[in-house]
Amino acid sequence: MSLTKRESFLLEEYKALRQEILLKLEHEFKIHQYTIAGVAFVYAAAFTLNNLNINPDAKSLTQLIWFVPVILVVCGASFYAVYDFALQTQVIYIRQIEAHFLADTKPEGCERWFGGSQSNPFGGAGNKVIIGVIFSAFWETIFWLTLVIFFIERHYRVL
Repeated sequence: MSLTKRESFLLEEYKALRQEILLKLEHEFKIHQYTIAGVAFVYAAAFTLNNLNINPDAKSLTQLIWFVPVILVVCGASFYAVYDFALQTQVIYIRQIEAHFLADTKPEGCERWFGGSQSNPFGGAGNKVIIGVIFSAFWETIFWLTLVIFFIERHYRVL
């Protein structure tokens, strides 16, 4: 089967985009890792500062460190959302390339098989940016956990 220049381009672009998607998925996983590591590091510093003999004026400033993990989680979720949006945009384009080559015959291409039709990253079938971040068990759990720890420390000073 001889491919036209356009089809050869689309095929090479398809291969490159598949590799880019795998790289973006790896980066999304690293965002999870770095967020957890950052939160753990800040909590270690916060617990250490709580046990040091610091004058009362400086102690009130050091109490702000308990809010830093919440900010880290929000930043991590924001970076994750940007990566997820870019990923979903690429998936939509790959589905168009698959539709060109496969013309809705069986078997469907990988992206079309798993996600169905999707014309934008916020709607249609398949994984969405909103679901990937807001309704993610990871991001929700870590956000609420850091927020609860902040309020417990702020109001009850038990940690």
